[in-house]
Amino acid sequence: MNDTLGKACQEHLLGRAVLTPSDRDDALCWASYRTIGVADPEAVVANAAPILAWLGEASSKEDLQARMWACRQQSRNDMDGNRARDNDTTAFVERAAVLYAAMIGVEK
Repeated sequence: MNDTLGKACQEHLLGRAVLTPSDRDDALCWASYRTIGVADPEAVVANAAPILAWLGEASSKEDLQARMWACRQQSRNDMDGNRARDNDTTAFVERAAVLYAAMIGVEK
């Protein structure tokens, strides 16, 4: 069994959510919206790291779903001409975390 598959199996057994290729695709899209040099795939992948890390902290499938919804909403908010590309996906995650807290009923 390769290392990636083994890690996914371990996380599944521990009850942690596992990011699907579709989830990772969404994260790459959100990173692309923030990336100044969007034609550079390495820049996009580097900018996706904070997003993937935050999504990877999900404690369950439901938690991951709420985090994904928060990122989708924040991406829509950012794309309405409110933000220029800035390479700051950490700030994107911080904004999404505020929406996530509201979704799960936690006041920030």
